[in-house]
Amino acid sequence: LQENDDEQLMAFSAIYTTMYKWDHRRSCWRYKDSVPDLADKFPRDVNPYQFADVFKMTYECFLVLVDWLVEKPNKDQSWDTPWSRWLHACRSTSMSPETAVACVVLHLFTQGTCDCNAFMLGVPASTYLLIADILTLELAMRVSEVIQFPPKKDQVCMRSNETKQPMPGALFAMDGTLCRLPHRGKYNEFVSRKSQPQINVLVVCDWNKNLVYVEPGFTGRTQDNDMFNNSVLHEKIKLPDFPLKKGGYILVDEGFACNGRVIRPYSKKRDELDIQFFNKVFKSTRLIVENAIGAWKEKCPLLNIGMHDQDPKDLTVTILASAVLYQFCKTTNEVLENVDNSAYEKKAKFIPPEFIGLKGDDLRSTIKLYLIEHYPEQYQKFVNETPEERDRY
Repeated sequence: LQENDDEQLMAFSAIYTTMYKWDHRRSCWRYKDSVPDLADKFPRDVNPYQFADVFKMTYECFLVLVDWLVEKPNKDQSWDTPWSRWLHACRSTSMSPETAVACVVLHLFTQGTCDCNAFMLGVPASTYLLIADILTLELAMRVSEVIQFPPKKDQVCMRSNETKQPMPGALFAMDGTLCRLPHRGKYNEFVSRKSQPQINVLVVCDWNKNLVYVEPGFTGRTQDNDMFNNSVLHEKIKLPDFPLKKGGYILVDEGFACNGRVIRPYSKKRDELDIQFFNKVFKSTRLIVENAIGAWKEKCPLLNIGMHDQDPKDLTVTILASAVLYQFCKTTNEVLENVDNSAYEKKAKFIPPEFIGLKGDDLRSTIKLYLIEHYPEQYQKFVNETPEERDRY
């Protein structure tokens, strides 16, 4: 082209600009012939261990999760949610529902960055984050379908590792756990005693390490008993229709107060043998809530290292969604594997009639006498131990 040939220069510029825009538009996946589909990355004949290593769940469990999220919710739940609107309004060239569910599973269960996860699924990072946020909110909104107290007739006493028998009346265990914020900065009010910005979460589990209640949203410096006193659970437990079987109670550690049907161990300074034996049995039973929290955080390790640069208000939703996803996978796997716990459940539903109507210290004293009377061999073994052996508990 000659420098003075303005018409040809303008024509060449227009053609080049059009080609650049077309190439830039063609780089977007929605204009390609193939759309992102999880079946292309992980076909049905793929090694099942490979799928489980990436998504931390089996392929069969993943399909059940997709069906649960895609199907119409129950009558008590609104159908007008961001996820339902996406399902109805998404283009035919959009990603498949399986790929969308894979986005939120990777977002909650893996330590990979958003760019890495999006690249693995073959979607832009912005689309990956958008779908992950939509489904995170959907999981949090459907918490009542997965995380809930079982009916009174199905409640089972927890197993004591000390007596190898059900601890009478101990239906649930409660504890607090800290989830880390990714940044400190303006969130200094969330800094806990560990000098890290964290959110405190109230967790209740049953005998099978199922999460039956999760309430996030407390600052890291909130003490466990204060967290419980300011929680929704504290008000619900006072109601006459609260789903707690008569005579049953909830186990807590020393960070809580002994109040109503919430029972904590005796002080470590007490040297009476009957009290020390009660504490030993008590702690061996309450340990299950710590195991349940550990299993949850093992599935979702970002709860300990910071969840994808989120504000504390958004992180509470993410914490709740991760608990829903973990509990759904746990329950589904037990169904798929035909886990049968009927033998233990049958013998562990009994609650001594003398526990009914008692609360606080009166209930704790009655439990102590019951353990000594009905487990004399374990109590005598404990009495014969040296003080050093007892101090281990």
